[in-house]
Amino acid sequence: MIKHNALEDRLNAVRTGKPIPEEPARFDINPNIQSSNTPKVLTYQQFFISEGYKLFNVLATSILYGYGIRTIFSQEWAFVGTLGVGFLLNHFLTIILKLLKK
Repeated sequence: MIKHNALEDRLNAVRTGKPIPEEPARFDINPNIQSSNTPKVLTYQQFFISEGYKLFNVLATSILYGYGIRTIFSQEWAFVGTLGVGFLLNHFLTIILKLLKK
């Protein structure tokens, strides 16, 4: 770690015309802190929880979109039909929004 007054010493040296003092590079390595380059290992439980959450989000939005379309067009679809239409609309909107972000 660099001394707390290293910048002050450098600026004063420039102001007075003296040579800039060199601070040796010192790094304190703390073994308790993990570097961001190391990949995190997921357990099976974490994997299934995150994928289940994603699946729940897709199904929930698809159902809501399906019921919305069904209501707008005053149709009488079975649940599977409502889910299918909502699923199609969900993926259509996802693709369009990804294309617009680029």
